[in-house]
Amino acid sequence: MIDFSIPNKVEAAVDAAHKVVAFCEENGVEGEIAHRIGVSVEELCVNTAQYAASAKSDTVDIFLKITDEAVILNVRDNGKVFNPTEYIDDSGREVTGLKTVRDLSSRVDFNRVIGFNTTIVTINREAGACAVQ
Repeated sequence: MIDFSIPNKVEAAVDAAHKVVAFCEENGVEGEIAHRIGVSVEELCVNTAQYAASAKSDTVDIFLKITDEAVILNVRDNGKVFNPTEYIDDSGREVTGLKTVRDLSSRVDFNRVIGFNTTIVTINREAGACAVQ
């Protein structure tokens, strides 16, 4: 398991993605799944910075757990309510990067608890397991 926080800024998303990919690869996660997690981290962090940022939300917390069955990513912030599982931008279009996260994962869940947006992305480790929502 790894957990860390990054500034709630678009620029920090790429470094966070590289960090989780490296952690996955160092801990025996298959390359394709590691890269799915990396894309998910980057997209969730970029969109959190763009759509959920507020004066009090200066960090995004990232938790990653590797099990034999799945890799589980938890991204949390205390910004404005922002549900990436259903997000539509101001023009009425679905945000493409968030659709990609859903397509690359086995499951995506969102909760708003005690002032925190919490998004949990699960990617099953069995071959070909994605987009079952």
